[in-house]
Amino acid sequence: MAPALPIYDEETYSRGIGVLDQMGFRVEAGPNVRVRSGNERASADERAAELMDMFRRSDIKGILCLTGGGGSADLLPLLDYDTIRTHPTLFVGQSDITHLHMAMVSRAGLITLHGMELMGGFGAEEAHPAFRYNVDLFRGCCMSPEPLGTLPQRTPWECWRPGKAQGNLVGGFFAFVAEHAMRQYWPSFERIILFWEAVALEAGQIAERFRTLEQEGLFNNVAGMVVGKLVGPPTERESKALKADIRSQLLQITKSYGFPIIGNTDFGHDGSFMPLPEGLLASLDAEALDLRLLEAMVN
Repeated sequence: MAPALPIYDEETYSRGIGVLDQMGFRVEAGPNVRVRSGNERASADERAAELMDMFRRSDIKGILCLTGGGGSADLLPLLDYDTIRTHPTLFVGQSDITHLHMAMVSRAGLITLHGMELMGGFGAEEAHPAFRYNVDLFRGCCMSPEPLGTLPQRTPWECWRPGKAQGNLVGGFFAFVAEHAMRQYWPSFERIILFWEAVALEAGQIAERFRTLEQEGLFNNVAGMVVGKLVGPPTERESKALKADIRSQLLQITKSYGFPIIGNTDFGHDGSFMPLPEGLLASLDAEALDLRLLEAMVN
């Protein structure tokens, strides 16, 4: 379904549906996946009604978001969280879908999956370097009743601060994590492993927001942090400089808390979709670059 933007490329969409078919799923497209008129998405009321219908239907076992892009936040006051609580269904998406993850975890107690979207994930070319990694981890996380365990590295991860931690996973796209932190849709776990990724933000912008959140008490119950791909400047040299700057400022801001941090992990807007179930218990050992899911996503 399309809680955010509708289809932006028919070929990519068809390729994604084909991959799901090959995996054995019976796929049904929601009524709002295509543009209605001009470049307008369906109304918030229409998208919210569609989402609630999917949760109520006993024949639907998983809801996969088409893509992000904007608009998901409009649905938050329109959803029936009691119905979602009593009709647990696999819900998957990333980027702008962070809004819905926060709300469903906090208001409905639903474990949702920050991960593989249809267009950028299942619909990617099979030659994409992350394609097989993404599909295999989705299968392991969402199609097995056993905990996935240690998440494999597709690219080299980095230890930004050593240490070990355990907590419930909470996070997503940085701008929306920061928007919801410590507010009405923020999950209230005793200890969390905070994960985030960012696109086209300068180090100073990220640091400024984290300083504000630190003053509001965000880090008081953060046991550990996982940073995904920081997609920024076009050249490799500029990108490395951005990451180094963010790392330096983040370590300074969180110095008094001392929680472990793993950086450059495999999720974000580079096409990597390491599965991170919102609200699920996880552990990390930053020095060993070990991040593992301690509970099963499905039963």
